Amino acid sequence: MTPQPEKCKIMHVSFLRNASAPPVIIPESTALEAVPALRLLGVTIQANLKWDAQVNHMISQASRRLYILTMLKSFGVSRGDLVFVYTTYIRPLMEFCAPVWGSSITAHQSTRIESVQKRALRMIASPEKHNYDELLVLYDIPTLESRRTDLILSFGKSLLLSDRHRGLLTSSRQSVSRTGLRNGHKLTLPKIRTKRYAPSSIPAIVDLLNSL
Repeated sequence: MTPQPEKCKIMHVSFLRNASAPPVIIPESTALEAVPALRLLGVTIQANLKWDAQVNHMISQASRRLYILTMLKSFGVSRGDLVFVYTTYIRPLMEFCAPVWGSSITAHQSTRIESVQKRALRMIASPEKHNYDELLVLYDIPTLESRRTDLILSFGKSLLLSDRHRGLLTSSRQSVSRTGLRNGHKLTLPKIRTKRYAPSSIPAIVDLLNSL
């Protein structure tokens, strides 16, 4: 049987408590289905532009893979190799496309993501008991929060060097500092009119680049 093509969908972005009905769009006599969230290139984007669905998906995927550590440990795999398995096969699931959502998640969402790494390191260290900070030092692993910051900064640097995508960032400053030297290496701060936009990707990237 010939597989049926996936139906096209639309998402109506609205921040109102009582959002109006999305417009009816009918291409080729078929109305597009309005959905509360869309998965685009592996990232779940919600109509309210929050990241609950994306965070839930990442945590679910990573948590399911933690059994790998249990199985390998039962076969006598060394802790060093278990750390390698975690950083190679499990941690990337919680960092997929981090520059897109990493600066916009809430403190609670960040804590939930971090808890998966806590579980993983405790499984590796068992039966020894250490607190999370001790485990990070013991296995030379940074927090997921600090890694997200590094990933966002690295992505920002790549945008600066890209002929094709440099336009995604703001222009360089042309103002003169108090010392009389031009701050040409600094970027103009984007205009932020809402609290919702403030922690989003571009302002976060510009802020990190300017902090260098």
